[in-house]
Amino acid sequence: MAISEIYLLDAKGASPRRLTNQRSIDTSPAWAPTGQEIAFTSDRGGSPQVYVMDREGGNARRLTFEIDYTDSPAWSPKGDRVAFVARTSAGFDVYTCRANGSETRLVAGGGVQRESPLVTRWTPSGV
Repeated sequence: MAISEIYLLDAKGASPRRLTNQRSIDTSPAWAPTGQEIAFTSDRGGSPQVYVMDREGGNARRLTFEIDYTDSPAWSPKGDRVAFVARTSAGFDVYTCRANGSETRLVAGGGVQRESPLVTRWTPSGV
């Protein structure tokens, strides 16, 4: 069984370096505006959740706990919040949380089928 991992390539698309090494699926990497962290989706805790790791692949920590299925993280321009898609009983909704995982809040819900917060536009102030 093939497991999905996250790799970092150089600017020419060569020299792959593996950043994750889990018996889980790690997908949807998104660089923080500072370039120091990467948000990603992993099912290492049982269900897909949003995690953050440092740029070298270490210090992975889980951000989302309140919702069973989350995916597609997208950083705010200021890097203080992360948007993500959550599968709920109503469908796919968009939430945000602080970069430390606190203050999870619904920003676009109501049962509309939203697939990715990457289509969400942050204001320049990060709202």
